[in-house]
Amino acid sequence: MYNGIEKIKEVLEYIEENITTELDYSAMAASMNLSVYEFRRIFSFVVGCPVSEYIRKRKLSLAALEIMNTNKVDMLKISEKYGYSTEAAFSKAFREMHG
Repeated sequence: MYNGIEKIKEVLEYIEENITTELDYSAMAASMNLSVYEFRRIFSFVVGCPVSEYIRKRKLSLAALEIMNTNKVDMLKISEKYGYSTEAAFSKAFREMHG
């Protein structure tokens, strides 16, 4: 029997464990025995948002926690850690999500 909820949980764990690296949608889809198209569709239905949006929100939430828990914040390092090419791109995304 196919247990989709358990597979989604595994994908969410994979995302959390690898959030600061380049995430491979095809690997996530393969872990669920789905095409990338079907994976994206099912993920969006179950989680409530597209996988790319989920990942972006998780990165920005983790960055916010890191900023709050750090005395001397190096925004360039944080932006690079969470996959943003420039500090400006990170700042814009951060402001849009957190105000």
